[in-house]
Amino acid sequence: STPKAGFTPYTLTISDGKKLVLNNILIGEVWLASGQSNMEMPLSDWGKVLNYEQEIASATFPHIRLLQVENQTATSPQTDLRVEMGGWVSCSPTTVAGFSSTAYFFARELFARLNVPIGVIHSSWGGTVAEAWTSGKSLKMMPDFVPAVKDMEARANIKPLQDLDYATLLSQWRTKIESADPGLVDGKAAWAAFPAQGWSAMELPGNWEMRGQEGLDGIVWFQKQVQLPADWAGRELKLQLDMIDDDDITYFNGVEVGRTTGWNLERVYTVPASLVKSGQNVITVRVYDGTGNGGLYGRTENLKLVNAAGNSISLAGDWKYRIAVDLKKMPAMPENPDSPNRVSVLYNAMIHPLVPYTIQGAIWYQGESNASRAAQYGELFPLMIQDWRTQWQRDFSFYFVQLANYLAREPQPTDPAWAYLRDAQRSTTRLASTGMAVSIEIGDALDI
Repeated sequence: STPKAGFTPYTLTISDGKKLVLNNILIGEVWLASGQSNMEMPLSDWGKVLNYEQEIASATFPHIRLLQVENQTATSPQTDLRVEMGGWVSCSPTTVAGFSSTAYFFARELFARLNVPIGVIHSSWGGTVAEAWTSGKSLKMMPDFVPAVKDMEARANIKPLQDLDYATLLSQWRTKIESADPGLVDGKAAWAAFPAQGWSAMELPGNWEMRGQEGLDGIVWFQKQVQLPADWAGRELKLQLDMIDDDDITYFNGVEVGRTTGWNLERVYTVPASLVKSGQNVITVRVYDGTGNGGLYGRTENLKLVNAAGNSISLAGDWKYRIAVDLKKMPAMPENPDSPNRVSVLYNAMIHPLVPYTIQGAIWYQGESNASRAAQYGELFPLMIQDWRTQWQRDFSFYFVQLANYLAREPQPTDPAWAYLRDAQRSTTRLASTGMAVSIEIGDALDI
């Protein structure tokens, strides 16, 4: 029998003929934390939560234990689980820095309230859909997913596409996309060589889906004319573009000054003194977005030109833009054999191996990746919760966060997808032993 919860460490001895001794085991509550980047966001690194340096420095809690699951996919349910840091670790400034912020603060709050050891298993993956976290058996109950589940089952016993094959196919596809861009002629940026004429206007920063181009994936060129004072001419500048989703090539007066691959990386480029002139200068940014939101986003104050003296000129406001490539009109991107956004692959690899480990409950923070299918989510999300409970054979508590506010407040009512997703989340509270944290007042209009 499991001993009563407490702070006295135990030793567990296991033997199948060869003895294995596990030390420093505590008895308490264990919770599973899952979802997409909302849950994945670490205290430091790309997360940098409020007062993160102080929070990390003060995170010495030997009676809170952390288990970090590695991101992995599988086409059939697995029994072994890959984890980081060698397994369970005590919470400390060293171990918590890259751990889920939401999971850590939840564990810390439970520890303070209950005064028992707390263990939290973090198993999440940014940008993922709920159906990837649901078993194939349960997904077959929804007609929308039956073909994809059957296809996954058929592929389970087939040798997967080799990485080299996928890399080759992807390279060939990207070459087709690049060649379809009229802004590039023989590899040279034709659309960066002159001030834009006849282009449309878009207010930046902001994702283009929220600026009238909903559902667009592909290549979009942006251009901004900026007037520089005479004493800035011939002097090196820093061009801050904050965040771009996904990839960019950036030009200053027609000359490339930087390029970055990755949606969650800050862009700060050096503009050589030789390119800077008095009066009108032109900044051009070519943005490629493969899926989800695209464009120049982030904080208004981080979109600027800065000189050596620290003086800055804001680049926020109207930019000119022109769509170069719409991926819906191009051949489909080859499927990544390791993509996490396939039915059941995350459940198979990152949830099923945990069954039937005894947990008190689960916390969940996800939804953006399903926002375009909110009505479906209203059926899928409660199905996923019931699926997990069925696997564990226990109606454990399941708490989740409603999507926080993001993007500027509209002066008049609109018809946003996120509102429908929030309503689907709200309706899921009809399930017993569920709870929803409403966070509509603590989001950031400029930073998802």
